[in-house]
Amino acid sequence: MVDFPNETMDISDEEDEINMMGTKKDAPLILGRHERIRRHGVDCAGPFGDGILFRGGEWTVGGEYVQKLTVKNVSTRMRKLKYRLPGTRYFSLLFPELIDLSPGMHVDIDVVFRPVKMEVYDDTIYFKIVEAEDSGGFHVPVRALLSTLQVSVPPGLDFGLCPTAEKSRYMFDITNTGEVPAPFEWTCPAPFTLKPDAGVVPVGESVTIEASLTPTDASVFVSLATCEVGSGVNAIKPRPVLQMRLSAIGKYTFIVPSEERVDFGTLLVGQTEDTSKDLVLHNRSMVPATVHCERVESDREPVFSIAPLDFVIPPQSEIHLNVKYSPVTAGMYTMEHFDFITPGGNKATVCCSAQAASPVVRLFKKEDPYAMGFGVSNSINFGNVMVGERASRALFLANDADISSSFQFIVEENGCFKFSTVQGKIPGALEVNLRVDFTPTAPTNFYQRIFCLVENAAPIFVDVLGTGFVPPKGEIKEQRPAPMRHAHIQAYRNRCVAGYGRHSPKELESLLERKGINDLFAKMGMEGTGLLAGSAVKRPVTRSGEATRNDIAVASEFFQDPTCPELNPVHLSMDTADFGYVSVGGAGDRRTVTLTNTSHSKVTVQWIVPSDGAADFSVSPVSVDIGAGRSFDFKFVFRPSQTNFYYCQEVEAYVFFKNQRTFRLVNDAVLQPPWCCKLKGIGHTLATEQFAAQVSISARNGTFEFPGCHVGDACYQTIRLTNSSNLPAQFQFPTDSGSAGAVFDVKPRAGIIPANDFYLVLLKFRPTAARKYEYGLKCVINHEPDMAQTVTLIGEGAIPTVKVLQVEELRRGLSPFAPTPPLYMKPTCTGLVSSRAITLHNPVRIPIVFKVEVPARLANVFSVSPTMGLLRGNQDCALTVSFAPRAYVDYKLKLNIKVRALAGDPPDLRDARMFGEAVPAEFVHETSVNIIAPGSGAVLSFDPPLMDFGTLLVNTTEDIQFGLVNASDCDVQYEIHHLVRPEKREVIRARSASMMANSSIAVAGVDGP
Repeated sequence: MVDFPNETMDISDEEDEINMMGTKKDAPLILGRHERIRRHGVDCAGPFGDGILFRGGEWTVGGEYVQKLTVKNVSTRMRKLKYRLPGTRYFSLLFPELIDLSPGMHVDIDVVFRPVKMEVYDDTIYFKIVEAEDSGGFHVPVRALLSTLQVSVPPGLDFGLCPTAEKSRYMFDITNTGEVPAPFEWTCPAPFTLKPDAGVVPVGESVTIEASLTPTDASVFVSLATCEVGSGVNAIKPRPVLQMRLSAIGKYTFIVPSEERVDFGTLLVGQTEDTSKDLVLHNRSMVPATVHCERVESDREPVFSIAPLDFVIPPQSEIHLNVKYSPVTAGMYTMEHFDFITPGGNKATVCCSAQAASPVVRLFKKEDPYAMGFGVSNSINFGNVMVGERASRALFLANDADISSSFQFIVEENGCFKFSTVQGKIPGALEVNLRVDFTPTAPTNFYQRIFCLVENAAPIFVDVLGTGFVPPKGEIKEQRPAPMRHAHIQAYRNRCVAGYGRHSPKELESLLERKGINDLFAKMGMEGTGLLAGSAVKRPVTRSGEATRNDIAVASEFFQDPTCPELNPVHLSMDTADFGYVSVGGAGDRRTVTLTNTSHSKVTVQWIVPSDGAADFSVSPVSVDIGAGRSFDFKFVFRPSQTNFYYCQEVEAYVFFKNQRTFRLVNDAVLQPPWCCKLKGIGHTLATEQFAAQVSISARNGTFEFPGCHVGDACYQTIRLTNSSNLPAQFQFPTDSGSAGAVFDVKPRAGIIPANDFYLVLLKFRPTAARKYEYGLKCVINHEPDMAQTVTLIGEGAIPTVKVLQVEELRRGLSPFAPTPPLYMKPTCTGLVSSRAITLHNPVRIPIVFKVEVPARLANVFSVSPTMGLLRGNQDCALTVSFAPRAYVDYKLKLNIKVRALAGDPPDLRDARMFGEAVPAEFVHETSVNIIAPGSGAVLSFDPPLMDFGTLLVNTTEDIQFGLVNASDCDVQYEIHHLVRPEKREVIRARSASMMANSSIAVAGVDGP
């Protein structure tokens, strides 16, 4: 706020003489206070300054009022004074006596005022200096004034430069300089406003007024505000109407970002470094810019943040903003736009993009030097191990990322294959080693594919296989199955892909005789059996672009339903049995589980119940033979041994062809690994109150969002369950039979979270339509449904599509059934080329490949660049359409734009090692753009059409300017050529001359002077 001086007049004390009684000749001369002191050395002052002043409003008719006049000797010598009473009877003093004043001394004289009328009284008291006859004297004024109503305001307010569409404020004071309260009322023309525009100013006080202006355009604004003072008040009003000049200049704001795109590149989920960038926003205008930042897209949860969101940039200045990227979902590419908007309509857009990556975790064993490079790094073969004995192998987990990664093996802790560490963390750029123990409990082959979940990454796996045998000893006969190799594992999986997964050993031998040894059978040697379905690309990307098909193949096999008869030749009727509460010491509880054999041969079932002591779960019978196409009912019994305990354990059924119980009955090429059917048992022994566990789910704000997924494909994400209490916690995800439950899935659905530890689960999203999905995933902790935690899963199914932004802008406001409006190119002259840009936009969150086609008949008139390209989710691409007309006609171009996914439909091979070749991608969406381009011709003329240089002196130069006018509706390229033609002269021929004479004259006519 700027303070302006009040519009008041100062009366200088330096004036020598002031005639206070007007211009009459007999009016006394009243010296100013300073002049009086200079001449006579005497100061006469009352309560309100020089002389006596009875102010208006402080006296009424009929009253008696007294003020003291102080007479002081301010000189350095003795002063003798005597006063004379005022000429009017309304002012009275005591009888005048001689006053002796030493230097610095003073005397008080009472002046009594007795008014009889309400009018102004003006008189003087004359002081005579009696030191000598010619010492002279002086007059001191004595006055009584009426009440005045007077206020002061600044003479004008200059707002200076003001931003358009923003309210500029100016504060000023209206001050009461009179003796009575002053009512006021403002009249202010637009666009200025004054608040309050009316009120009352108390005596001696001020009222603050707010002047404001909201410019609508960049113009100069000048107005005159009028203030009416004292309306309805009976008082003296020296200035009843005050005027104040208001002026301002409106200016547009102009903000410019330091960069239009902020690209974070590729960052790991959970990474804390390089997640922030600085963005500078410049204000190029001469006025302050009030800026608000808002996010344009709202179709998914935000991962970019800008701070601050609201701010003011001073004129010709800048502000530094912090742009932060917080990746949550691995594999998600995000491109979002932020608009910086000023009230005046200026808008600057900044694009933020980033790719969230997964940490790369590798699982491997040390390569056997005898394998000569043909070994399988994630396959461990324990070989032949005596029943009851233990064999160990080392397994390594390497983290290639710079941040730590958590892992979780989905395996029974006390099973035949036992891991020294089931879960843990791998430090960044390091590796950890695990010990895997194999302890066979029966003379048979054992094989499992064990999956390992990695936080924020795709799952990985390891194949573990071994053979248990009983050597001959005394009366114990030898029981030795045929030993397995990894070639047998891969050959069986190849047969499943080829449709031979249910074949019996005899059928396989017959097949071997017909086709010979190939990848459907186990080969001998270092190379072994290869993959049946390979890929020319080592790590092909999915159609959704968020992962490779290698990773998806692993996650897809992990989610295969073990109870599905189409996928499993041997399957159980259930994979989880929830016993609920069972008391300790009783008969326990039991469930009936059916195992069905859909293979073409008799199988033997061998149940393995993991236990490090007394078994709490059991299956009976432990071993049984089941014929082809038959089923058998097993009793699954839960008999707990501990009180106040949560149980969650898997029992394993190894199923193999009966002829494979001994190596003597098996052809090595058709040896098949056993099927491992796992059955999980859940229960507890808490009869009343459950433990209140503190379990949290790694979902930001209770929401977990999947990256965009192509319809028909599946994408996977890992989340963490963290137990912050000092007791283990049991979790369960109830099965949902609804439509959303078929789109979303989770595995494992139940388990035990150790105290102060974590557990990883894998989420699946498989959209069936191009729309957005939301699903509330419930997690029940410790069998308390009322305390279930819910995580909102969000996913979007997408099919490649494309939009042309210019066409979409024209369609805005039109009916959906209205024809697509065309785009226009400016008229172009034949022989020239014009161009315009059209913008392709990918409205879905999956990458697309576009192709632009120009009709063959117009290929020599129109061209487009680029004709093909890749657009990631929410990305734009500018196409340049060039037009080179061949004739003076209106051309109509129908530009076809086709889009497809990155690849075609991938094969479902149901094997983590095989992902095969995807079919060629087909264009699934097409849009067209109609472009009208007029071809035009040149219509040029000279202005003026004739230039006459007149008569010129020899060797002089004259310049005349002329114009070239383009009367057509297009640009014209031109060149100016000038041609000098000789002047035509008359040839004179003689009537009677010789031929020679005529020839002379003709020559002279051409070359004469």
